[in-house]
Amino acid sequence: MAHVKRKRCPMTTGHKKSICERRGSKPCESIPSLMAWAKEALRIDVGKSTIYDVLREKDKWLSSDPADSQAKRARIPMFTKLEEALFSWFCEVRSRHAVVSDDMLIEKARIFGTALGKQTSSLRLHLNIILSAAGVSADFNYSRGWVAKFKERNNIKSHKMHGESGDVDRTAVADGRERLSRVIASYQMCDVYNLDETTLFFKLGPSSTLSTAPVSGTKNDKQRVTVALVGNATGTHKVKPIVIAKAKRPRCFGKRFDPAIYCQYYHNKTAWMTSSVFTDVMRKLDNLFRMEQRHVLIVLDNAGCHKLDGLELTHINLVYLPPNTTSHLQPLDAGIFRAFKAHYRRQLVREYIQCAEEGKPQTVDLRWSLRAIASSWKEVTQCSIENCWRRSGLLCLSPSEQEDEVEENMTLAELQRAIRTLHPGAPENAAENFVAED
Repeated sequence: MAHVKRKRCPMTTGHKKSICERRGSKPCESIPSLMAWAKEALRIDVGKSTIYDVLREKDKWLSSDPADSQAKRARIPMFTKLEEALFSWFCEVRSRHAVVSDDMLIEKARIFGTALGKQTSSLRLHLNIILSAAGVSADFNYSRGWVAKFKERNNIKSHKMHGESGDVDRTAVADGRERLSRVIASYQMCDVYNLDETTLFFKLGPSSTLSTAPVSGTKNDKQRVTVALVGNATGTHKVKPIVIAKAKRPRCFGKRFDPAIYCQYYHNKTAWMTSSVFTDVMRKLDNLFRMEQRHVLIVLDNAGCHKLDGLELTHINLVYLPPNTTSHLQPLDAGIFRAFKAHYRRQLVREYIQCAEEGKPQTVDLRWSLRAIASSWKEVTQCSIENCWRRSGLLCLSPSEQEDEVEENMTLAELQRAIRTLHPGAPENAAENFVAED
Protein backbone atom coordinates (compact mmCIF):
# COMPACT_ATOMS: atom_id res chain seq x y z
CA MET A 1 0.00 0.00 0.00
CA ALA A 2 1.40 3.36 -1.00
CA HIS A 3 2.32 5.72 1.81
CA VAL A 4 -0.06 8.67 2.04
CA LYS A 5 1.85 11.86 2.66
CA ARG A 6 0.36 13.97 5.42
CA LYS A 7 -0.83 17.38 4.23
CA ARG A 8 1.20 20.20 5.74
CA CYS A 9 -0.82 21.89 8.49
CA PRO A 10 0.52 25.24 9.76
CA MET A 11 0.36 25.60 13.53
CA THR A 12 -0.29 28.85 15.32
CA THR A 13 1.29 29.92 18.58
CA GLY A 14 -2.09 29.23 20.22
CA HIS A 15 -2.05 25.63 18.94
CA LYS A 16 1.41 25.03 20.36
CA LYS A 17 0.49 26.55 23.69
CA SER A 18 -2.65 24.37 23.89
CA ILE A 19 -0.61 21.20 23.19
CA CYS A 20 1.86 22.11 25.96
CA GLU A 21 -0.98 22.84 28.38
CA ARG A 22 -2.59 19.51 27.51
CA ARG A 23 0.70 17.74 28.16
CA GLY A 24 1.01 19.50 31.50
CA SER A 25 -2.46 18.44 32.61
CA LYS A 26 -2.03 14.86 31.35
CA PRO A 27 1.70 14.02 31.68
CA CYS A 28 1.12 10.28 31.21
CA GLU A 29 -0.76 10.62 27.94
CA SER A 30 1.01 9.00 25.01
CA ILE A 31 2.15 10.94 21.98
CA PRO A 32 -0.33 9.15 19.63
CA SER A 33 -3.16 10.06 22.04
CA LEU A 34 -1.94 13.65 22.11
CA MET A 35 -1.90 13.66 18.31
CA ALA A 36 -5.47 12.33 18.24
CA TRP A 37 -6.57 14.99 20.73
CA ALA A 38 -4.98 17.75 18.64
CA LYS A 39 -6.77 16.47 15.56
CA GLU A 40 -10.12 16.37 17.35
CA ALA A 41 -9.91 19.48 19.54
CA LEU A 42 -7.64 21.78 17.54
CA ARG A 43 -8.48 20.41 14.07
CA ILE A 44 -4.81 20.08 13.11
CA ASP A 45 -3.20 16.90 11.80
CA VAL A 46 0.41 16.82 13.00
CA GLY A 47 3.03 14.10 13.24
CA LYS A 48 5.07 12.77 16.15
CA SER A 49 8.16 14.76 15.29
CA THR A 50 6.16 18.00 15.30
CA ILE A 51 4.66 17.18 18.70
CA TYR A 52 8.17 16.43 20.07
CA ASP A 53 9.48 19.71 18.64
CA VAL A 54 6.68 21.66 20.32
CA LEU A 55 7.11 19.95 23.70
CA ARG A 56 10.85 20.51 23.56
CA GLU A 57 10.19 24.25 23.74
CA LYS A 58 7.21 24.11 26.08
CA ASP A 59 8.52 26.91 28.31
CA LYS A 60 8.63 29.22 25.33
CA TRP A 61 5.11 28.41 24.17
CA LEU A 62 3.52 28.48 27.63
CA SER A 63 4.90 31.97 28.22
CA SER A 64 3.87 33.31 24.80
CA ASP A 65 1.84 36.50 24.53
CA PRO A 66 -1.92 35.81 24.17
CA ALA A 67 -2.04 38.54 21.53
CA ASP A 68 0.19 36.33 19.35
CA SER A 69 -2.08 33.27 19.58
CA GLN A 70 -2.94 33.42 15.85
CA ALA A 71 0.65 33.95 14.74
CA LYS A 72 2.12 31.08 12.74
CA ARG A 73 5.72 32.16 13.26
CA ALA A 74 7.49 33.64 16.24
CA ARG A 75 8.75 37.18 16.00
CA ILE A 76 12.50 37.40 15.78
CA PRO A 77 14.57 39.24 18.42
CA MET A 78 15.21 42.24 16.18
CA PHE A 79 11.50 43.00 15.93
CA THR A 80 11.01 42.41 19.65
CA LYS A 81 13.64 45.09 20.29
CA LEU A 82 12.05 47.33 17.71
CA GLU A 83 8.63 47.04 19.34
CA GLU A 84 10.10 47.61 22.81
CA ALA A 85 11.78 50.80 21.57
CA LEU A 86 8.62 51.93 19.79
CA PHE A 87 6.42 51.33 22.83
CA SER A 88 8.85 53.23 25.08
CA TRP A 89 8.79 56.15 22.63
CA PHE A 90 4.99 56.02 22.49
CA CYS A 91 4.68 56.15 26.30
CA GLU A 92 7.13 59.04 26.48
CA VAL A 93 5.39 61.27 23.91
CA ARG A 94 1.92 60.49 25.26
CA SER A 95 3.08 61.51 28.74
CA ARG A 96 3.56 64.97 27.19
CA HIS A 97 -0.03 64.87 25.82
CA ALA A 98 1.17 64.66 22.22
CA VAL A 99 -1.15 63.27 19.56
CA VAL A 100 0.05 59.96 18.08
CA SER A 101 -1.43 58.40 14.94
CA ASP A 102 -0.87 55.11 13.11
CA ASP A 103 1.19 56.91 10.47
CA MET A 104 3.45 58.34 13.17
CA LEU A 105 3.95 54.88 14.70
CA ILE A 106 4.86 53.43 11.31
CA GLU A 107 7.34 56.20 10.51
CA LYS A 108 8.97 55.98 13.95
CA ALA A 109 9.19 52.20 13.59
CA ARG A 110 11.07 52.68 10.31
CA ILE A 111 13.51 54.99 12.07
CA PHE A 112 14.05 52.50 14.90
CA GLY A 113 14.34 49.63 12.40
CA THR A 114 17.10 51.46 10.51
CA ALA A 115 18.93 52.25 13.76
CA LEU A 116 18.71 48.65 14.97
CA GLY A 117 19.98 47.41 11.63
CA LYS A 118 23.06 49.60 11.96
CA GLN A 119 23.84 48.88 15.60
CA THR A 120 26.23 46.03 14.90
CA SER A 121 27.81 44.71 11.79
CA SER A 122 26.90 41.15 12.81
CA LEU A 123 23.21 41.97 12.95
CA ARG A 124 23.48 43.68 9.61
CA LEU A 125 25.46 40.84 8.03
CA HIS A 126 23.17 38.09 9.30
CA LEU A 127 19.88 39.93 9.02
CA ASN A 128 18.81 38.10 5.88
CA ILE A 129 19.69 34.75 7.45
CA ILE A 130 17.71 35.56 10.60
CA LEU A 131 14.74 36.77 8.62
CA SER A 132 14.83 33.75 6.34
CA ALA A 133 14.99 31.36 9.29
CA ALA A 134 11.98 33.09 10.83
CA GLY A 135 10.08 32.86 7.56
CA VAL A 136 9.92 36.65 7.18
CA SER A 137 10.83 38.65 4.11
CA ALA A 138 14.07 40.56 4.36
CA ASP A 139 12.19 43.62 3.15
CA PHE A 140 10.13 44.01 6.32
CA ASN A 141 6.90 45.85 5.56
CA TYR A 142 5.81 48.35 8.19
CA SER A 143 2.18 47.84 7.22
CA ARG A 144 -1.06 48.89 8.88
CA GLY A 145 -1.64 45.22 9.67
CA TRP A 146 1.63 45.10 11.59
CA VAL A 147 0.88 48.35 13.48
CA ALA A 148 -2.59 47.02 14.35
CA LYS A 149 -0.99 43.92 15.89
CA PHE A 150 1.56 46.09 17.68
CA LYS A 151 -1.24 48.14 19.24
CA GLU A 152 -3.12 44.99 20.20
CA ARG A 153 -0.03 43.49 21.86
CA ASN A 154 0.53 46.68 23.86
CA ASN A 155 -3.11 47.48 24.63
CA ILE A 156 -2.99 50.75 22.69
CA LYS A 157 -6.43 51.97 21.71
CA SER A 158 -7.77 54.86 19.66
CA HIS A 159 -9.63 57.55 21.56
CA LYS A 160 -11.69 60.40 20.22
CA MET A 161 -10.46 63.91 20.88
CA HIS A 162 -13.31 66.24 21.68
CA GLY A 163 -12.86 69.88 20.78
CA GLU A 164 -9.83 71.59 19.31
CA SER A 165 -7.17 71.35 22.03
CA GLY A 166 -3.78 72.47 20.81
CA ASP A 167 -0.42 73.50 22.18
CA VAL A 168 -1.42 75.70 25.12
CA ASP A 169 0.11 76.53 28.45
CA ARG A 170 -1.16 73.82 30.82
CA THR A 171 -0.53 76.07 33.80
CA ALA A 172 -2.68 78.81 32.26
CA VAL A 173 -5.45 76.27 31.66
CA ALA A 174 -5.32 75.03 35.26
CA ASP A 175 -5.23 78.56 36.69
CA GLY A 176 -8.07 79.67 34.42
CA ARG A 177 -10.18 76.65 35.34
CA GLU A 178 -9.66 77.31 39.06
CA ARG A 179 -10.53 81.02 38.74
CA LEU A 180 -13.64 80.35 36.66
CA SER A 181 -14.79 77.59 39.00
CA ARG A 182 -14.71 80.02 41.92
CA VAL A 183 -16.88 82.50 40.00
CA ILE A 184 -19.28 79.78 38.82
CA ALA A 185 -19.65 78.37 42.36
CA SER A 186 -21.84 81.32 43.39
CA TYR A 187 -24.46 80.44 40.73
CA GLN A 188 -26.86 77.56 40.35
CA MET A 189 -25.87 75.27 37.49
CA CYS A 190 -29.04 76.12 35.55
CA ASP A 191 -27.96 79.79 35.61
CA VAL A 192 -24.51 79.19 34.11
CA TYR A 193 -24.41 79.57 30.31
CA ASN A 194 -21.85 79.26 27.51
CA LEU A 195 -21.81 81.22 24.24
CA ASP A 196 -19.65 80.63 21.18
CA GLU A 197 -19.78 80.69 17.38
CA THR A 198 -18.99 78.15 14.69
CA THR A 199 -18.87 78.25 10.89
CA LEU A 200 -21.40 76.12 9.04
CA PHE A 201 -21.13 75.34 5.31
CA PHE A 202 -24.85 74.80 5.08
CA LYS A 203 -24.95 73.33 1.55
CA LEU A 204 -21.87 71.11 1.72
CA GLY A 205 -22.62 67.45 0.93
CA PRO A 206 -20.46 64.30 0.68
CA SER A 207 -17.87 64.66 -2.09
CA SER A 208 -17.71 61.20 -3.70
CA THR A 209 -20.02 59.06 -5.79
CA LEU A 210 -20.16 55.66 -7.47
CA SER A 211 -20.44 55.30 -11.23
CA THR A 212 -19.82 52.71 -13.93
CA ALA A 213 -17.89 55.34 -15.90
CA PRO A 214 -15.71 58.34 -15.07
CA VAL A 215 -17.66 61.40 -13.96
CA SER A 216 -16.71 65.04 -13.94
CA GLY A 217 -16.36 66.61 -10.53
CA THR A 218 -18.51 69.41 -9.17
CA LYS A 219 -17.18 72.21 -7.06
CA ASN A 220 -18.13 71.90 -3.39
CA ASP A 221 -20.64 74.60 -2.48
CA LYS A 222 -19.07 76.22 0.55
CA GLN A 223 -21.65 78.94 1.16
CA ARG A 224 -21.40 79.58 4.86
CA VAL A 225 -23.17 81.15 7.78
CA THR A 226 -22.00 81.75 11.32
CA VAL A 227 -24.04 79.96 13.97
CA ALA A 228 -23.81 81.06 17.60
CA LEU A 229 -25.22 78.76 20.27
CA VAL A 230 -26.11 79.69 23.84
CA GLY A 231 -27.18 77.14 26.44
CA ASN A 232 -26.95 76.45 30.15
CA ALA A 233 -24.84 73.82 31.88
CA THR A 234 -27.74 71.51 32.73
CA GLY A 235 -29.04 71.45 29.14
CA THR A 236 -32.47 72.59 30.32
CA HIS A 237 -32.40 75.91 28.44
CA LYS A 238 -31.14 76.31 24.90
CA VAL A 239 -31.48 79.81 23.49
CA LYS A 240 -32.78 80.06 19.92
CA PRO A 241 -29.74 79.79 17.58
CA ILE A 242 -28.13 83.01 16.34
CA VAL A 243 -27.48 82.81 12.58
CA ILE A 244 -25.42 85.43 10.76
CA ALA A 245 -25.61 85.40 6.95
CA LYS A 246 -24.63 87.84 4.20
CA ALA A 247 -28.03 88.75 2.74
CA LYS A 248 -30.65 90.74 4.58
CA ARG A 249 -33.46 88.78 2.98
CA PRO A 250 -32.41 86.12 0.45
CA ARG A 251 -34.74 85.43 -2.47
CA CYS A 252 -35.53 81.98 -1.07
CA PHE A 253 -37.30 83.61 1.91
CA GLY A 254 -40.06 84.85 -0.35
CA LYS A 255 -42.60 87.28 1.09
CA ARG A 256 -44.02 85.25 3.95
CA PHE A 257 -41.13 83.31 5.45
CA ASP A 258 -40.14 84.62 8.89
CA PRO A 259 -36.64 83.47 9.98
CA ALA A 260 -37.41 84.57 13.55
CA ILE A 261 -39.55 81.44 13.91
CA TYR A 262 -36.39 79.33 13.81
CA CYS A 263 -33.51 81.57 14.86
CA GLN A 264 -32.24 85.04 15.65
CA TYR A 265 -31.29 86.14 12.15
CA TYR A 266 -28.62 88.78 11.45
CA HIS A 267 -26.71 89.80 8.34
CA ASN A 268 -23.54 91.63 7.36
CA LYS A 269 -21.08 91.58 4.47
CA THR A 270 -18.79 89.00 6.05
CA ALA A 271 -21.38 86.79 7.80
CA TRP A 272 -19.23 86.92 10.93
CA MET A 273 -20.10 87.80 14.52
CA THR A 274 -19.49 91.49 15.21
CA SER A 275 -19.65 93.58 18.37
CA SER A 276 -22.89 95.22 17.17
CA VAL A 277 -24.56 91.83 16.62
CA PHE A 278 -23.22 90.58 19.95
CA THR A 279 -24.52 93.66 21.76
CA ASP A 280 -28.00 93.19 20.30
CA VAL A 281 -28.02 89.49 21.29
CA MET A 282 -27.00 90.39 24.85
CA ARG A 283 -29.64 93.10 25.05
CA LYS A 284 -32.38 90.61 24.13
CA LEU A 285 -31.06 87.99 26.57
CA ASP A 286 -30.79 90.53 29.38
CA ASN A 287 -34.43 91.49 28.83
CA LEU A 288 -35.43 87.83 28.84
CA PHE A 289 -33.67 87.11 32.16
CA ARG A 290 -35.04 90.33 33.65
CA MET A 291 -38.58 89.16 32.90
CA GLU A 292 -37.77 85.76 34.40
CA GLN A 293 -36.18 87.49 37.42
CA ARG A 294 -32.98 85.53 36.99
CA HIS A 295 -29.36 86.60 37.31
CA VAL A 296 -27.14 84.43 35.11
CA LEU A 297 -23.49 83.97 34.23
CA ILE A 298 -22.35 83.59 30.61
CA VAL A 299 -18.92 82.05 29.93
CA LEU A 300 -17.37 83.05 26.60
CA ASP A 301 -14.01 83.58 24.93
CA ASN A 302 -12.25 86.93 24.78
CA ALA A 303 -12.69 87.49 21.02
CA GLY A 304 -12.80 91.11 19.92
CA CYS A 305 -16.39 90.72 18.72
CA HIS A 306 -17.53 89.83 22.25
CA LYS A 307 -17.45 93.43 23.41
CA LEU A 308 -20.51 95.46 24.34
CA ASP A 309 -21.15 98.73 22.48
CA GLY A 310 -22.15 100.93 25.42
CA LEU A 311 -24.69 98.44 26.82
CA GLU A 312 -24.94 97.89 30.56
CA LEU A 313 -26.29 94.49 31.53
CA THR A 314 -28.41 94.15 34.67
CA HIS A 315 -29.15 90.42 34.79
CA ILE A 316 -26.15 88.95 32.95
CA ASN A 317 -22.57 88.68 34.19
CA LEU A 318 -20.05 88.00 31.41
CA VAL A 319 -16.91 86.06 32.39
CA TYR A 320 -14.19 85.66 29.77
CA LEU A 321 -11.95 82.64 29.31
CA PRO A 322 -8.20 83.29 29.54
CA PRO A 323 -6.45 83.75 26.16
CA ASN A 324 -5.52 80.52 24.29
CA THR A 325 -7.45 78.26 26.67
CA THR A 326 -10.83 78.03 24.94
CA SER A 327 -10.10 74.63 23.37
CA HIS A 328 -9.70 73.22 26.90
CA LEU A 329 -12.25 75.24 28.87
CA GLN A 330 -15.04 76.02 26.39
CA PRO A 331 -17.92 73.52 26.84
CA LEU A 332 -19.28 74.15 23.33
CA ASP A 333 -15.87 73.20 21.91
CA ALA A 334 -15.81 70.05 24.04
CA GLY A 335 -18.35 68.26 21.84
CA ILE A 336 -21.58 70.29 21.72
CA PHE A 337 -20.78 71.84 18.33
CA ARG A 338 -19.79 68.39 17.04
CA ALA A 339 -23.13 66.90 18.13
CA PHE A 340 -25.04 69.82 16.60
CA LYS A 341 -23.25 69.44 13.26
CA ALA A 342 -23.75 65.66 13.23
CA HIS A 343 -27.52 66.18 13.51
CA TYR A 344 -27.43 68.88 10.82
CA ARG A 345 -25.37 66.75 8.38
CA ARG A 346 -27.72 63.81 8.87
CA GLN A 347 -30.69 65.99 7.87
CA LEU A 348 -28.74 67.41 4.92
CA VAL A 349 -27.81 63.96 3.57
CA ARG A 350 -31.40 62.74 3.93
CA GLU A 351 -32.56 65.79 1.96
CA TYR A 352 -30.02 65.03 -0.77
CA ILE A 353 -31.24 61.43 -0.91
CA GLN A 354 -34.79 62.65 -1.44
CA CYS A 355 -33.60 65.07 -4.14
CA ALA A 356 -31.80 62.22 -5.93
CA GLU A 357 -34.88 60.00 -5.80
CA GLU A 358 -37.12 62.76 -7.13
CA GLY A 359 -34.68 63.79 -9.86
CA LYS A 360 -34.12 67.25 -8.39
CA PRO A 361 -30.81 69.12 -8.02
CA GLN A 362 -29.01 68.10 -4.84
CA THR A 363 -28.93 71.44 -3.11
CA VAL A 364 -30.64 73.33 -0.29
CA ASP A 365 -31.31 77.01 0.31
CA LEU A 366 -30.92 79.13 3.42
CA ARG A 367 -34.61 78.81 4.20
CA TRP A 368 -34.27 75.02 4.47
CA SER A 369 -31.04 75.44 6.42
CA LEU A 370 -32.56 77.66 9.12
CA ARG A 371 -35.19 75.02 9.83
CA ALA A 372 -32.50 72.33 10.01
CA ILE A 373 -30.30 74.45 12.28
CA ALA A 374 -33.17 74.97 14.72
CA SER A 375 -34.15 71.29 14.82
CA SER A 376 -30.50 70.13 15.06
CA TRP A 377 -29.95 72.34 18.12
CA LYS A 378 -33.09 70.90 19.70
CA GLU A 379 -31.81 67.36 19.07
CA VAL A 380 -28.62 67.90 21.10
CA THR A 381 -29.54 66.17 24.35
CA GLN A 382 -29.25 67.33 27.92
CA CYS A 383 -26.88 64.41 28.56
CA SER A 384 -24.47 65.58 25.84
CA ILE A 385 -24.45 69.14 27.12
CA GLU A 386 -23.85 68.11 30.75
CA ASN A 387 -20.97 65.85 29.73
CA CYS A 388 -19.30 68.58 27.69
CA TRP A 389 -19.42 70.90 30.68
CA ARG A 390 -17.97 68.10 32.79
CA ARG A 391 -15.15 67.57 30.26
CA SER A 392 -14.27 71.24 30.49
CA GLY A 393 -13.69 70.82 34.24
CA LEU A 394 -15.63 73.99 35.05
CA LEU A 395 -18.43 72.19 36.86
CA CYS A 396 -18.70 69.03 38.96
CA LEU A 397 -21.52 67.06 37.37
CA SER A 398 -22.46 63.43 37.86
CA PRO A 399 -20.76 61.42 35.07
CA SER A 400 -22.89 59.96 32.30
CA GLU A 401 -20.12 59.62 29.72
CA GLN A 402 -21.33 56.20 28.59
CA GLU A 403 -24.80 57.49 27.66
CA ASP A 404 -23.23 60.42 25.84
CA GLU A 405 -20.90 58.09 23.90
CA VAL A 406 -23.83 55.83 22.93
CA GLU A 407 -25.85 58.82 21.72
CA GLU A 408 -22.98 60.24 19.65
CA ASN A 409 -22.21 56.84 18.12
CA MET A 410 -25.89 56.35 17.21
CA THR A 411 -26.02 59.78 15.53
CA LEU A 412 -22.85 59.08 13.54
CA ALA A 413 -24.11 55.59 12.65
CA GLU A 414 -27.35 57.04 11.29
CA LEU A 415 -25.38 59.63 9.32
CA GLN A 416 -23.07 56.92 7.96
CA ARG A 417 -26.08 54.87 6.80
CA ALA A 418 -27.57 57.94 5.12
CA ILE A 419 -24.28 58.70 3.34
CA ARG A 420 -24.03 55.07 2.20
CA THR A 421 -27.56 55.36 0.78
CA LEU A 422 -26.51 58.44 -1.17
CA HIS A 423 -23.01 57.14 -2.05
CA PRO A 424 -22.75 53.33 -1.56
CA GLY A 425 -18.96 53.39 -1.89
CA ALA A 426 -18.39 55.90 0.91
CA PRO A 427 -15.57 54.90 3.31
CA GLU A 428 -16.18 53.72 6.88
CA ASN A 429 -15.18 57.07 8.39
CA ALA A 430 -17.24 59.18 5.96
CA ALA A 431 -19.62 60.37 8.69
CA GLU A 432 -16.84 61.56 11.02
CA ASN A 433 -15.03 63.33 8.17
CA PHE A 434 -18.27 64.95 7.02
CA VAL A 435 -19.06 66.31 10.49
CA ALA A 436 -15.55 67.79 10.70
CA GLU A 437 -15.76 69.55 7.29
CA ASP A 438 -16.38 73.07 8.70
